[in-house]
Amino acid sequence: MSGEQADDLVVHRPPTALQDYISTVHGYRYDPGASQDHRGLPSSALTVVLSFEQPLDVAWLSRPDTRSRLWATASGLSARPAVIHQCGPQLGIQLDVTPAGSRALFGCPASALADGLLDLCDLTGRFGADLYDDVASALSWPRRFTTLDRHLIRLLSEHGPGPERSCEPETIWAWNVLTDMGSPRSVQSVADDLGWSRRHLTGRFIAEYGIGPKVAARIARFQRSVALVRSYEMPSLADVSYACGYADQSHLTREWQQLAGYSPTQWRRAEFPFLQDRRERALAASSS
Repeated sequence: MSGEQADDLVVHRPPTALQDYISTVHGYRYDPGASQDHRGLPSSALTVVLSFEQPLDVAWLSRPDTRSRLWATASGLSARPAVIHQCGPQLGIQLDVTPAGSRALFGCPASALADGLLDLCDLTGRFGADLYDDVASALSWPRRFTTLDRHLIRLLSEHGPGPERSCEPETIWAWNVLTDMGSPRSVQSVADDLGWSRRHLTGRFIAEYGIGPKVAARIARFQRSVALVRSYEMPSLADVSYACGYADQSHLTREWQQLAGYSPTQWRRAEFPFLQDRRERALAASSS
């Protein structure tokens, strides 16, 4: 394929109209060689993967009954990791979709995808099928991304934005506050600021996002720790614990075992050869 290397990772910035709904887009092309498993970690974004060389073979950790092989996959917010089975050449695009993007692009709240591994075409019908076919047919990264943007803007015009497609402002504000690691807040204090009971806040949160407010804050803190553990000059785990608001290093390790199925050290050793680390290098290069 013209202009592509055997091992590629390309970061794409979506157009302005999509930036509230898609936080990151990256294309990847690589060959892991022998069969390997990669861990997909909990995130504050929904994940869409378009896989071109072969279907994405994925399941939730310790849930073999959820294993699916899909060409276009959409997964919702979850506090559990996924296991991605990889063998042979990998070519595809991954999109990180914000919770607001679920309503805007898919016409449903993020809760409709919670703990799900769905076929994008089942979720979006003919729009998803057309999107996948056209992007898969493109023969270079610029053409793939241009085609992808065109179809996403088409989805946006189909599903939103609009009053009937919007989440209530209070719930959006609560999400933003609870997932902001720059100024962490307790669930109770956020509920108090809204004039809601904690129970009412939790109910509204789960109805919109599929996870409770405490889980959302927990995932956001975990994401922050992943960014530090992934860095090439990783600080000590005690420093990571302090920076991310964990009680101590043991607390950090327990959270990693629950949310990643690995300790930080085990994850770094197992995952560094994989896509997410090449993604980090590409992101760093794109910002330099």
